Amino acid sequence: MPSMDESPPDPTAATVAENIRRARARRGKSTYELSALLTEAGHTVSQSALSRMERGLQRVTVSDLMALAVVLDVSPLGLLLPLGDDGAEAVDVTGGGTLPLHRAWSWAQGYEPLNPEGDPRTAAWEFRLYSLPPGLRHLPGNPYLTMEGDE
Repeated sequence: MPSMDESPPDPTAATVAENIRRARARRGKSTYELSALLTEAGHTVSQSALSRMERGLQRVTVSDLMALAVVLDVSPLGLLLPLGDDGAEAVDVTGGGTLPLHRAWSWAQGYEPLNPEGDPRTAAWEFRLYSLPPGLRHLPGNPYLTMEGDE
């Protein structure tokens, strides 16, 4: 497994580490129990590796993240992004800079581009085209996915 001992974790890695610890604790599981659940799900991660992940000392792979989300019964986004109560709270997104929490979530959920260029309506539709499956690109009544003027 890749180690992060050489440098401090980036903002997203730090958030993932904290969210894994939080979700595990909320489920009342030890790192040993979580390791066993992951093994049962077909994705082996040792107890010591989980402990290192929670402390930000070991990188969490995409496969780790997905398996952890499954066994902890949370959305993968619930591990990737902060879960603050204040949507205006400033959060750091690796590669995206500092932005309000609600914008980070809106972008991650495929609702709006992080850095739109040109016409906002065109930018939003192009973002959805490459971010969402066809059936989710336009949901009537969803304020995030229904553009002004859509019928």
